[in-house]
This record gives sequence, C-alpha cells and structure tokens, in this order.
Amino acid sequence: MKRVTVHQTRVFSAPGLLGNTAGVVVWEQEPAPALMHVFLRHADSRQTWCFAWPEHGAVAVRCHGGGRAISFCGHGLLAVANIWLREYGECPVLNTPAARYHTLLENGSLWLRTARLRCRVAAPPEQWRRWFDNAGAGPWRGALAGDAHGYRVLEWPAGTELAALRPNLDAIVSDETCSVIVTQAYPTGDTFFKRHRDWDFSLRYFAPQYGVSEDDATGSANAVLADYWRGRLPGGKGADAVFRARQCSKGGGAVMSRLRGSFVDIGGEFHVIETTAHRLEPDGFSTAAGG
Repeated sequence: MKRVTVHQTRVFSAPGLLGNTAGVVVWEQEPAPALMHVFLRHADSRQTWCFAWPEHGAVAVRCHGGGRAISFCGHGLLAVANIWLREYGECPVLNTPAARYHTLLENGSLWLRTARLRCRVAAPPEQWRRWFDNAGAGPWRGALAGDAHGYRVLEWPAGTELAALRPNLDAIVSDETCSVIVTQAYPTGDTFFKRHRDWDFSLRYFAPQYGVSEDDATGSANAVLADYWRGRLPGGKGADAVFRARQCSKGGGAVMSRLRGSFVDIGGEFHVIETTAHRLEPDGFSTAAGG
C-alpha cells in the first residue's frame, strides 16, 4: 500500500476564462511504473495527470494526458512547480525524460523557463483548406518550429474571430504530423482592439494526432508563439516584453510568455481546487483524508 497526495489545480485562468486543469500526484519517492499505471487506470482519463517526487535535489515529473505520456506539458509543469513552492517554499528544478526546466519567482508569480524553440518561415500548406470548414480567406503567413513532430503555426489576419473556426480533426490527422497552432495579432486603434485591449495575440491549438483534439490553454504553444511574434506585434511592443495571449478555446485561457535570450518563460494564474490523500493499492485507490 502506498500513500499519495493529490492536488487538483487550475492553471492559465482569468476572469471569464477557465484555463486548464491538472492533477498533481506527489510521491515521497520514485514510484514503480505499475503504481502509476494503477492510478491512471482508476483516475479520470480526460484529466492531465502529473506525477512528481524529489530526486537528487530536483523534482522528477512525468505528465500524462489522453492516455499518452506528454513530453512538454506547460500547464502541468507549472502546476507541479507551484505546488512545490506552496508546500516546501522552493522554486524547483523540474526533470522530465525529455528536458530539465528551471522555475523563477518574480513579484509573486512563478515562471517556467524552457529552451527557446525558434520558428522558421513556412508558407501555409494547401491542405489547410481541408483542416477548417469555414476558414474564409485563410492564413496569410505561417511557420514551423521543431522537427516533423513539432509545431505548425498558421497566422490569420487581425480581426478574424478565431473562436468561430470549425476544425476538421480527421483531416489534420490525415495530413499533418505537427501540432497545429492558429493565431492572430490584435490590431490597435479600432473597435475590435478596444474589446480585446488586454491581449497581444490570440490562438487555438490542435493536436488530434497526439490525443488532444483541442487544448484549452497551452503553455508549449505560447512558448513557440513568443518566438513567432517577436518584434512583429502592432504598436511596436519590444521583443523582450511580456506577451499576453488569449486562447480562444471552449473554456478559454490566459497565458503569458516572454523571451530571455536562448530561453522562453511561460506564466499564468494558478489555483488549487482541492487536495486529498489516497491509499494506493493494486486494485485501485481510496481517499484517506481531504483538505
């Protein structure tokens, strides 16, 4: 029997925007893979789950969502970092199988620092017409970041209502190996901007190839867009400024990003919804205490 503490959290929320949820499961030491599988088998499979334990002066993290391991889960990693700061008073270094992430506490806000992934210009492929049923004139710029399993950025003209786009997920799975980010800048000096003056750009994120039809609030996508939008936003916002992005998903999200040399920082609101303790056994788990 193993005792674990589970924190239900919400990340990247704002007034009127729900953000994303993550369950953070804290272990006293590295668990056997079988124990993590027991938890995942009996937990809500629609939820992102992040397992964390102390390891050689850092925090080991394994994130899962949609039945898959996630190599870079921005909201999950921020949730783990905030829990560690809350419980132990430490800004942790987070170790995943893919990378090592540092965290920074500034003015009461916690930032997750990751290596900068640079965008390279890539014209929108003709297949985009299959990916969105009501795309209008469609994207006028595009970019790629990472490898063949990285990110494709499609930029729509300012003033487009990205929330109204209807994705054809089957077509995306058929045509594309990259996650798809659609984005637009908010223009200045007109009525549309006045309704969205708190934001620099908006986005939506689709990765049906990897079990994510559409994510509500995506840290990794904003890490890419910080590089994509550097020096290009209306109003002359500097490339080293903090970008404020609104994710136009069903629940909505609010994500901050900033470039720092060869790194990019991701931040946003964090809340603990509920904390419970569980006894984990081979046939499942039961609640031991709540808080």
